[in-house]
Amino acid sequence: MKNRNGRHQIQHQPVNFAPTNLLGGTGNNSFFKKKSSSPKDGTKVIVYKLLFTKRFDYVSQKDIQLQKKYALNLISDSLGVKEEFLTLKQKGKKVEEILHTDRVFYVHRGKKLIGKCSIREQRTFKGTHLIFVFKTRHRISGNKKGKG
Repeated sequence: MKNRNGRHQIQHQPVNFAPTNLLGGTGNNSFFKKKSSSPKDGTKVIVYKLLFTKRFDYVSQKDIQLQKKYALNLISDSLGVKEEFLTLKQKGKKVEEILHTDRVFYVHRGKKLIGKCSIREQRTFKGTHLIFVFKTRHRISGNKKGKG
């Protein structure tokens, strides 16, 4: 085929650079490797199970300052453990945005890690709310899945 200048122009077929297998990773030579969800026998897997969520509406500034104390109180009541044996250690930095502030704490009983607690301070036009989410930590072995 000739272009406007009278020269011959080579026409190429369009090239598809997408992987030929399914993108979900179901093929043998998948482009995106899929991680296996089942562990090998004898390995330990950590699972966090929800124990409670608690929401306090229209809290004061003093309540916001005492949120760690409130979290310890809620956790000790739900687990039946005295507050003096529980400690909170903050995981990472707090995430602060215009409408909310999130904090995640690891909960220890003595030296043993027993769960994690997420505290959200949610700000709305009508007031401020505190939301507590506590998940207990369970170690399960690969061959006894679901038993804690």
